[in-house]
Amino acid sequence: MFRIAVAGRGQGFAAAVIADRLKVFMEERDISYTVTEYELDEVVELIAEDLIILSKNMLVINSAGTPILNGAPLFTGVGETQFEELLLRKIKEIEKEKKKMLTEMLTVDRIHAKVLAADKQEAICMAGRMLVDAGLAEEGYIQGMLDMCEELSSYIVIMPGVAMPHARPERGAKKPGLALLTLKKPIKFGHPENDPVRMVVGLCAPDKTAHLVAIRELSKLLCEEDKVEQIFHAAASQEIYDVIAAFEKTLNL
Repeated sequence: MFRIAVAGRGQGFAAAVIADRLKVFMEERDISYTVTEYELDEVVELIAEDLIILSKNMLVINSAGTPILNGAPLFTGVGETQFEELLLRKIKEIEKEKKKMLTEMLTVDRIHAKVLAADKQEAICMAGRMLVDAGLAEEGYIQGMLDMCEELSSYIVIMPGVAMPHARPERGAKKPGLALLTLKKPIKFGHPENDPVRMVVGLCAPDKTAHLVAIRELSKLLCEEDKVEQIFHAAASQEIYDVIAAFEKTLNL
């Protein structure tokens, strides 16, 4: 499902025409879609849309980093063919991003093995720092991860020995990605059954769907006890990545 937001200020008619033209465009190409109209001042907070199309060329920023296009050609007809070509390219780019595999979301430079952390807060900050340094999130995302940990408490410990801290998209998520670290000394996160934590997987997700393929793969991997033990005991980042890459190949044979 590809989700498009159409937004304008004081141009309800223009936005409505653009929305109608987009529906025809998507249906002619057999693309599953939703098109929703918004006021311009709502654009900054949109986090669940794949693409934002404005009714005219305006300087607008979206906190989640959602791509924005000027959709005026669909209203005026001037440059409509070129715009439709651009739109189709952008849809394909976004759909490809949404289907990224685990090894694309978790590269070897965002894996640290056998790190020392004094407590859960430091472990979360380490994972968050990798996401920020990789350009996937803004600096404030780290504090967002800590705040979410306080809010959800031990629920971020998703299975025995594994925690997955994250923050809300509006706290600075820019691109989807993961960061993984294993702990030299296990840490208690406060979960009654799944403590102590030996692996922390930091998640950055600017929307609700961009990471789903990778997360499904990760969930399957974490159900393989032997693979998880290999990751726990790996002494180097490349070892961990190789375990993940080998498992991913078995899923795509």
